[in-house]
Parts: sequence; structure tokens; C-alpha cells
Amino acid sequence: YQRRVRGGCASSFGREVDKLFVGDQGDVKFLHTILNQTEPYDVIIDDGGHYVAPQLVTLRELFNKGLKKGGLYIIEDLQTSYIPHFGGGYHNKTTLNKIKQLIDGLHSSRINPHEWVQVGSEYDEHLMPYIESIHCWAEICAFYKKWH
Repeated sequence: YQRRVRGGCASSFGREVDKLFVGDQGDVKFLHTILNQTEPYDVIIDDGGHYVAPQLVTLRELFNKGLKKGGLYIIEDLQTSYIPHFGGGYHNKTTLNKIKQLIDGLHSSRINPHEWVQVGSEYDEHLMPYIESIHCWAEICAFYKKWH
């Protein structure tokens, strides 16, 4: 399956995919439509519009609900977290800052979730219980989902 935002771009795939979804990755209703019409994926690659807000929505909605246990979730073009045009900048509401919080969570797993404020993070019940590991390289991060 593939999901594309721009219809013109989607038409270039022709018969190469079984089912093609065209919509906005920041639209929760659209993402739920995909989830309701497909089985969980082995791999999800967020190569979307590169805007911070939709990246965060897609991660939150698809990681837990749309990814198989043991699956791989990849977000690329994370440098947009530093570009104001894409909703980035030097503030705490970027995709990279969310990833930093999740990494904090992996390394402070013995801390009570209610005490996370003390380590500068906020416990994310939609993601933290399901993340096995996070691997980052220049402009890209990969998340492995737990098997249990």
C-alpha cells in the first residue's frame, strides 16, 4: 500500500500498488480511514510533507495502531525541525524534540511516568509503551516496535 498527499504524484504509480490512499497526513480522520481499510504494516516510512505538525500526528496515530509488533517506523527529512517554514525552529514543539523526549523515556524507564516532568519530558502513553528502540542518523530516525 502507499499513501500519497498529492493526487498528481499518486497517478504516477499506476498499477504498481494494490491500493493507493490520497490525503493529508496531518488529518487524523484520513489516517483512521487507512487504518480501517488495511492490516497493520511491517514497515511505515514517513516521507510526507516534511511539516512538523503532520509528522507528529502521523507518528502518534500510525506507530501504535498501524504498525505490526516488531515493525519498523521511519521518519525522514527531520532537518525540517529546525526550519521555521516547516513549523520548526528552536522550540520544544518539533518532531526532533519529540524524538529526544522518547529517547529520554527509553533511558529513564524506571522513572514513574508522573515524575517525567522532572527530567524535562512528558510521558506519551500512545508511544512509550510500544517502543523497543530508536536509531537516528543525519535527518532520519527509525523506531522499532516491541514484540509484546
